[in-house]
Amino acid sequence: MNKCLWCQDGGLMEKYHDEEWGNVVHDDYKHFEYLSLEAMQCGLSWNIVIKKRKVIQECFANFDYNKVALFNENDIQRILNTPNMIKSIGKIKGIINNAQCFLKIIQEFGSFDKYFWSFSNNHVMVYLNHQKGLWETHNDISDKLSYDMKKRSFKYLGSVTLYSYMQACGMINDHELSCYKYPILLNEKNVKVVD
Repeated sequence: MNKCLWCQDGGLMEKYHDEEWGNVVHDDYKHFEYLSLEAMQCGLSWNIVIKKRKVIQECFANFDYNKVALFNENDIQRILNTPNMIKSIGKIKGIINNAQCFLKIIQEFGSFDKYFWSFSNNHVMVYLNHQKGLWETHNDISDKLSYDMKKRSFKYLGSVTLYSYMQACGMINDHELSCYKYPILLNEKNVKVVD
């Protein structure tokens, strides 16, 4: 079975690819998890974050944004003292801040999911140029999403990071053309193919 080249480690990366990456997400808890992992990844390899995912999950209350939004200085110190955790006070504070911003979006839009998918008009985007090897690290949608989220005081979520998040959440089907998941995800509702 053919798979994207980046995931073929026979371990956690491949499991993440097979079970999650690119699957369409409509659950707010999963959105917050992916946003938090992407924020934690800034400046690091995705492989490091995937290996530390369980400890990050434990530190951040299983990514329950309602609980994380209430974290205080004691929680920050607890996280910093957790063995094998990424020791970045800025990122830890950023994720707590993001949980608070996340709740404000839910209050305004009814769910984070509605807010997020509004940026692609509820379409799963397929960029034909990507299949020709013309990959990109951000685009108009991630630029607009980043701009709006920065206005709403989110941290560690620039356009490049959010582009990666959009791939993870299935807004962009960026599986390689030869990957077994590419045609599966083409069957999602509201797929929009763009030259």
